[in-house]
Amino acid sequence: MGIPHRPYTDTFQLLNHQISPASEVLPCSDCHGKSARMDLTGELGYQLKASESTVCTQ
Repeated sequence: MGIPHRPYTDTFQLLNHQISPASEVLPCSDCHGKSARMDLTGELGYQLKASESTVCTQ
């Protein structure tokens, strides 16, 4: 929360995608693909909570 009469922002899900110069940018698949740098489903817990056909049509 902020100081009264001051604007503030609450962050509920922080996205940490920083903007790099074009010469240094990685393709999305380097971090978000099947052979990614991050284990999103295992280590970070981002596995689907239902079948893909159910989740992707909600």
